[in-house]
Amino acid sequence: MADLETMLQLLSLKFGPTRLDADLYQSFVTRMQDAARNAMARPEAVFSDTLQTTLFNAHPRLQLTPRPENFSQLNLERMRSIYQERFASARACIL
Repeated sequence: MADLETMLQLLSLKFGPTRLDADLYQSFVTRMQDAARNAMARPEAVFSDTLQTTLFNAHPRLQLTPRPENFSQLNLERMRSIYQERFASARACIL
């Protein structure tokens, strides 16, 4: 019975209202930009990106090492609207 209660609480959190925390978001973006700078400072990451770009002819779905400028393009309001669109109800997730 406790597992059922926990499951229902988690469902309520998943489909309940979203909370925006601008400070937490900015902290995340800053940490990710630092991590991207550190990754780009490694020669093997740059080599891997160059090799994959060459082998796959710069395909648009090619996943390369994130760049710090990629994170500055994020928009908190846009992310929230996409999340709300996708998880507006449990019924939308099933279909």
